[in-house]
Amino acid sequence: MKAEEDCRGYLLTKKAHAAGHSPIGLFSGPARIAYARASDELKEWWAVHGRLTQAEFIEQATGKTQRWATSARHNESDHQNKR
Repeated sequence: MKAEEDCRGYLLTKKAHAAGHSPIGLFSGPARIAYARASDELKEWWAVHGRLTQAEFIEQATGKTQRWATSARHNESDHQNKR
């Protein structure tokens, strides 16, 4: 909700929006897909605030390691190294 507010509703690229993709998937799906569909505004927001996936949230809330959270962190690291 904070990302949407700060980005003034611009979360998806025009192409992703036209294809009918949901902004929710930007936060719950794989990083590689999220970054491909995310607007420049959202990518800048993530650079400052980070991108917490659903699996990472569950991991933080429960204290139990989540396989998908580890994968999400790895994908995020790969994306940041490409910048």
